[in-house]
Parts: sequence; C-alpha cells; structure tokens
Amino acid sequence: MTNPPHSDKYSQGPGADYGQTPGYPPPPGYGAPGYGGPGPGAALPGLGLRFAARFVDGLILLVVNIIALFILGFGIGWMVVTAILMYAYFVGFDVALGMTPAKKIFNMRVVGPDGGRPQIDSAAKRESFVLLGIIPFFGSLLVLAAWIAIAVTINSDPQDQGIHDRFAGGTRVLRG
Repeated sequence: MTNPPHSDKYSQGPGADYGQTPGYPPPPGYGAPGYGGPGPGAALPGLGLRFAARFVDGLILLVVNIIALFILGFGIGWMVVTAILMYAYFVGFDVALGMTPAKKIFNMRVVGPDGGRPQIDSAAKRESFVLLGIIPFFGSLLVLAAWIAIAVTINSDPQDQGIHDRFAGGTRVLRG
C-alpha cells in the first residue's frame, strides 16, 4: 500500500514553505526584501497608527522631560538633554527590540533594510531629525518641519516609508 502525497507526519502539505521547520517561527530576516518579501502584501500600519504610537511614546518621554526640567530648569541645557534622551530612547529600543513600548502596544515593529531589527547606523539615521531640537531658537520649528515632511512622505508612499526611513537606507514599520 502506498501513502498518498504529503501524508507522512513530517510533511508540510501542498504549497508549504519547505525552507521552514514545521512548528517553528521563521528565522530573523526571513520574508524581508531579498528573502522573498515582505513585498506588496506586507501589513502596513499607515500614518494614523504610526502617529498614535509616536504620541504614546511622547507621553512616556514627557515624564522624563518634566523630571529633567525640574533638575536643569528651562533653557538650552534642558533642550539638549531632552533631545538626546528622546534620540537615545528611539534608537535604543529600535536596535534592541525592533520596537518602542508604544509600538509593542500597537503591534508594530521597525525592520531594517535587511528585514531584521535595524542596526545602530540605520536606527541612528532614522531618528536623527529628533536632534534638530538641540538647535537654539529654531530647533522646535525644524523638528515640526521634519514631522510634516515625514507625515507627507509616509502618507504618499505605497510602502508607508517616510523620508526618514529612506534616509536610513530603507527601514520600514510593519504590523505584527
């Protein structure tokens, strides 16, 4: 008696991805550009969800900024410290976990150009606009202009990549 096709206990069935071990998650970077996707079908969060996550991260950072304000007082020193803390927060979480606490809440992750977590250079470039806040007098306006440019480019790009994502070599924010 012969077994029908794909009937043994190790078979993954028709159309299965035979590059994967059954029951195990794909390796890091699997499905990334150059590894078979995530292409046009990737789950993209869109501008609204990305904005919501950034807003929640901003609320988390607000507590730190208020503490720094009480310690340093309002001035250039406070502006420099808060910009550096914000920069370190986003770069650090993106490199270490591929997501900030708010992105985790909203089920989003940042992927580097290779599809895995962003490397330090990509994450540093991606968040560099935050450091515009250090510039005396005009820093806040420059950060606002950067936010507008990022929002416009995310909203107009079919892959939801903002100008900061392209500057970082092709980082992306994905759902899931």
